[in-house]
Amino acid sequence: MQNLADFDWNDLRYFIAVTREGSTLAAAKAVGVSQPTVQRRLAVLEKQIGCQLIESRSTGYCLTELGRELLPFAQRMEKETLAFARQLCTRDESLSGTIRITCPETDLPHLLRPIFDRFQPQYPAYSSSSS
Repeated sequence: MQNLADFDWNDLRYFIAVTREGSTLAAAKAVGVSQPTVQRRLAVLEKQIGCQLIESRSTGYCLTELGRELLPFAQRMEKETLAFARQLCTRDESLSGTIRITCPETDLPHLLRPIFDRFQPQYPAYSSSSS
């Protein structure tokens, strides 16, 4: 690796997208950027690590030996990053609003009250009402 401090792990998403989609055009569509952006970010990544990960061939893109070796690590980073984001969302205590559930009034105390009693302390900005 040329300089670890310059390594931008966000560029791994383009590496993963190209391997997953099979082309820079398809990867660009999947990631929501332009094809030149994918090509540029992939080139930057390869320059930063000092090694080629993907080869362009007449039949399309294929992983180099190093690319095949590193892909599982990149995929695990992607998986853990997504898990991190999901976990962070579950901790969002700024949720607010009103929860409305329609059910027979006789069912409310037995079915829903225990749920609301556990929910309310965690999310005090939510309110509940029975109708």
